[in-house]
Amino acid sequence: MKKFVLVSLLAMMNTTAFAWVNPDQKTTCYTFKNNKLQNKSTCVMRTGGGAGGMYLILKVGKKSYHFETETLTEAMKTVYYPIPNNFDKTKDVIEYYRHPKTYKIVEEYQIGKNTNALFCQKTKDGKVDICYK
Repeated sequence: MKKFVLVSLLAMMNTTAFAWVNPDQKTTCYTFKNNKLQNKSTCVMRTGGGAGGMYLILKVGKKSYHFETETLTEAMKTVYYPIPNNFDKTKDVIEYYRHPKTYKIVEEYQIGKNTNALFCQKTKDGKVDICYK
């Protein structure tokens, strides 16, 4: 009986935990300040997730931008973690899109299949404003 309980507990622990890490991808990142393009460069995008959340890390040169989205509620709130990870000082994030050529902000409904819009993350205080495609 003890063996059965132990095996059952191990099986439950195995099936209740779920996490994933996607392979790193090279992409292009765009940083903005006061709505003006500051930098366009190759960057590394790292994504993954687990029970209750997903993360996105964009590495531009030696600087990293760490975003996390909670997925347990419909709100799906995204926050920014200053690097090194300071989990006590998160900043709320606004997600938005930019046109890939003009860099103008566009609404989600304006994005067509062929626009290849930039996906952007901006802290509400405006100190971090980064897009990628």
